[in-house]
Amino acid sequence: MSVEVEIKLKINSRTDIERVLEETGFVRADFVLESDTYYTSDHHDFAALDEAFRVRSTENRMTGKRSAAITYKGAKMDNISMTRQELETTVGDAKICRKILEHIGFRPVPPVEKLRQYFHRENITACVDTVTNLGDYLELEIIVETEEKKEAASVKEEDAAPTDLTEEQKYNFSYFATVAGLSQQIASALYMVMKKMKSTDQTSRVGNLIILGAEGSGKSTLGIRFAKTISEEKGEESVKIAKIYAEDFNKKDIPSTVAKIAGGTLIIEEAGDLDDAVVEQLSKAMEFRTDALLVVLEDEKKYLKELFEKHPNFAEKFTSEIVIPVFTNDELVEFGRTYAYEEDYTIDEEAIPTLYDRISELQEAGRPVTVIDVKEIVDEAIRQSEKIGFRKLSMVLSKKRYDADDRVILYEKDFR
Repeated sequence: MSVEVEIKLKINSRTDIERVLEETGFVRADFVLESDTYYTSDHHDFAALDEAFRVRSTENRMTGKRSAAITYKGAKMDNISMTRQELETTVGDAKICRKILEHIGFRPVPPVEKLRQYFHRENITACVDTVTNLGDYLELEIIVETEEKKEAASVKEEDAAPTDLTEEQKYNFSYFATVAGLSQQIASALYMVMKKMKSTDQTSRVGNLIILGAEGSGKSTLGIRFAKTISEEKGEESVKIAKIYAEDFNKKDIPSTVAKIAGGTLIIEEAGDLDDAVVEQLSKAMEFRTDALLVVLEDEKKYLKELFEKHPNFAEKFTSEIVIPVFTNDELVEFGRTYAYEEDYTIDEEAIPTLYDRISELQEAGRPVTVIDVKEIVDEAIRQSEKIGFRKLSMVLSKKRYDADDRVILYEKDFR
């Protein structure tokens, strides 16, 4: 026997709530379609007694797996939360279960259908719901076990959603893995995408990804690294990636393009520019066999929001999301260090304040500084360091041009 402690709230923005949940440590889990049929009867008035009795059918939109359960909920225990005693058990066939109940005098009320995204953190379950004809809701739930000796439910390690990237994955994602909150988002998205990949579903009707961020935030770089990591996780010897701007994708034969990249990753940049007809063609193609093609849409939040509002069925196919934040100056400098390192250069410690100054100068121009801006600053410093002159010659002779790992050192003057 258990007690369900539950709070349900009406929300305005599903996307914003999901982002906040992930930022506060919740891990994205199953994305499902749930259909609830509630019952009443002449011999037991559930509404009058503040009780509930339902049969729930569930379709996992990630794996296609179907399940059903029958549930009794007791009267609310307080006037603030929806705390109730809950008794639930699985059933083999929801349709047969409903027929049995109707034959013995229980009457169904109109069913409630919702798309539900589950999130978990410790013993708390958060559900972000889109309820048909009613809108979006957030539900927070804790199940408190009242039997002292009830055995703890065990979760297989390989089935548990990770809370962060592995060391190998952090290496793959380089700088992005060091940004506060971003590593956890990437880990959650990887888990959800791989869960879909491991299923028997060979379509692309669920399990796809959106990457949101400002212009120059590194969305394309992140998308490519995500695709390469997925390929490694699948044990593939070669990586199959197609990256294209929406404007160019609009001119393609969509079914043919999807067939060519089947089994790989399709990254569409500036996806908000997709034509309506192209969206419908792509959405339809994703419902047939694609060898589990991963579709990644990249753009700023406002543009993808507009696209999804016009094409809700298309939006449902994207069950994972990564939001690249606006970077702090410390994070931008760390990116500069990492980028230089990957290019076989290293930034001298005395040059770091100058890099901060260059970033501040761009900010004074009245716009956010992006990783692309910092990349250009470092590229300019690299070019400066390669210029032939007395300084370069003297450093070569004095062996100060390279560090202990044979990386070229970028000095303060290279950034001026």
